[in-house]
Amino acid sequence: MPKRSLHVLIDNLKTVYFPGDTITGRVQFDVDVALTVKSIVLKFVGWAHVHWTGDNKRRG
Repeated sequence: MPKRSLHVLIDNLKTVYFPGDTITGRVQFDVDVALTVKSIVLKFVGWAHVHWTGDNKRRG
């Protein structure tokens, strides 16, 4: 079986991303035999958890 590995390398890796942030980087695909590739599709899926402590009183 051919040896293959895929790595997604993200520039300026951050802990938190916000809507509209641009993420740049590269995809590194290593193989030990020649392959013909028509396309590579990446799909990023994330989740969020929000938590805070303190006074819940509205100001104003």
